[in-house]
Amino acid sequence: MEYAVIITARARRDLQEILTYIGKDDIRVAQEITHDLVNQTNHLSRFPRLGRVVPEIKQEHARELIYRRYRIVYRIVDSRKLIYIARFWDAARGTPPIN
Repeated sequence: MEYAVIITARARRDLQEILTYIGKDDIRVAQEITHDLVNQTNHLSRFPRLGRVVPEIKQEHARELIYRRYRIVYRIVDSRKLIYIARFWDAARGTPPIN
């Protein structure tokens, strides 16, 4: 059974912030990057442990994918077959706060 992938409200705000920031220079590039970030999560429904464990958290259920300069942080809830995308975070900003 595949996992459901849910993009949290915080992660959606992250995408909007990325779109706005990059869009000041080039809206087409901004749209492409945010689209690509979401597409990176497509395989998680079948392969929830595709990403590495988040080094700062060191817990099996807290993982991340790296795409370009962004960290796509997600949480796995095996008991419910859910994956919550917690953050889309520019790695240059350091460690993302994850609630």
